[in-house]
Amino acid sequence: MAGKTKKLSKNYSMHKVNYWQIWRVIVSLAGFILTVFYLLKGSIQPPGAFFALLTVSFILELTAIEICGSKIKGSYVFYLVTLLLKGKGFAVVLSFLAGLLASFLTKEEKTFPGYFFEGAKNSLGILLGSHLAGYLPGGEFFLALIYTAGFILVDAVFMILRAFFGENAGSTKEEIFYYGLNCFLTFTAGVLLTEAIKKNFYQALFLGLLLTEAFYLVIKINQKLLNQSLDYVTLWNISRTFHRLETPDDMLKAMLQELKNTFSYHTGVIYTYSESLRKYIPRYLNTDFPELPGPEFHNTLLSEMGNRKTAALIKHPQLGSIAVVPLQNRRDVFGYLVIVAPKGQNYSHSQLRRLENISGQVALAVYNGYLYLRLKELAQKDELTGLYNRRYFLERLNEEHLRSRRHKLNYTIVLLDIDYFKKINDTYGHDCGDLVLNDFGRFLKDTLRRTDLSARYGGEEFVVLLPQTGKKEAYLLAERLREKVKERVLIFQGQKVKYTVSMGLAAYPEDAEEYRELLSLADKALYQAKNRGRDKVVMVNNF
Repeated sequence: MAGKTKKLSKNYSMHKVNYWQIWRVIVSLAGFILTVFYLLKGSIQPPGAFFALLTVSFILELTAIEICGSKIKGSYVFYLVTLLLKGKGFAVVLSFLAGLLASFLTKEEKTFPGYFFEGAKNSLGILLGSHLAGYLPGGEFFLALIYTAGFILVDAVFMILRAFFGENAGSTKEEIFYYGLNCFLTFTAGVLLTEAIKKNFYQALFLGLLLTEAFYLVIKINQKLLNQSLDYVTLWNISRTFHRLETPDDMLKAMLQELKNTFSYHTGVIYTYSESLRKYIPRYLNTDFPELPGPEFHNTLLSEMGNRKTAALIKHPQLGSIAVVPLQNRRDVFGYLVIVAPKGQNYSHSQLRRLENISGQVALAVYNGYLYLRLKELAQKDELTGLYNRRYFLERLNEEHLRSRRHKLNYTIVLLDIDYFKKINDTYGHDCGDLVLNDFGRFLKDTLRRTDLSARYGGEEFVVLLPQTGKKEAYLLAERLREKVKERVLIFQGQKVKYTVSMGLAAYPEDAEEYRELLSLADKALYQAKNRGRDKVVMVNNF
């Protein structure tokens, strides 16, 4: 696997030196040192107020991560309150520890920067904001405004650096909007809450927590409604294309393409199970990196998939965030949907649930489509030989006859009969007879042209339709078939078994104008071939 990983990394630029991660380590280290410095200075007095504010800030950090991916952070309000009431050192330690605790409980990235970065970013923002406010004259209201601008400026700088290092986690315009919203909420709510806390510390603190959580709840409800609307639109767009699609595979392809509009991914793959290969194979692929999805890439994804029966989020060291969703009917998994997040982005569990819901509904429709095709095939095919049955052949013959008459084309019908088939059954048994029938059916499928249609007509009798083929050309083809059949040798219970075939030909429009009359003439020609000693090809004008 190590060799595969090395080769995979050559095709995917995100595996080069990750300067953004180096920068995160530096920032995390700086925030940690800064926090230790203020702790040693004894900046968290009184402890009761510190732990009360820490609890509230931690709850809000946790809620921000879980509900809106840290886009809107009510904890900023309490950091501002802490700065205005308790001073810079108190606020630095508080913000660092709140961010650290929340990251420890929620972050999937179990690394030093994964735990420490959010808290370090908070503490550096407070330090910059307080220094900017300290150099300027003005009252508490004006200082809060300056502090807020400085605090948000730190976030903006990190956003720019993330973009510079090619680690964008989303739309830059969207991030700027949320930074501005954070700035507005922090300033207005922070100043009001500070005044309230001065009068009654714990009561105002509790009230501020409730109001902020209520605000988050409104965001959560709106976000859920928006996601439901997006999911309905996605399902509608997929289902709207179903009437134009011919096969269940087309439905899977349509789903993969439509999902990119709802769930951003750089590579999406649908794997389905191959009965012949006895493994999952890539059926459809949609990617922004044409050079990426080679065998190593698919082997990597397949190893991550395993035999999962439930949807999962995977954090791959090279590919990043991967969502894996089984495609299943009520019991069995018949495929997998795998999407790889754009560089720098991570899928959330709520996104995974939405993806599972959409793909689950489509998968059920696809499975029913596969089931319908299977039933249709069983109704059209002969189980023993794998060829079409007599009823389906006659339907297709009628269609070809009408087409040929309309466009003034010719076609030929060949009736084939296995010689001395009863003798084979009597000598070797019916199992050997079935083996001969199966072998001849497979021989016809492998030998005839793609445009030809072969079927089991009944018993040991077979029929072939040769579209746009004249009698002479059909005769030459039939002779080649006859010669090849004579060369076939089957082994049954250690004994060699050989067989031959007789054939009768009738051509449209040369021999008859109606296809039923052609079948009758071909049958008479076959009868003549039998009378002439079998292992013969006879045309209508020969008898």
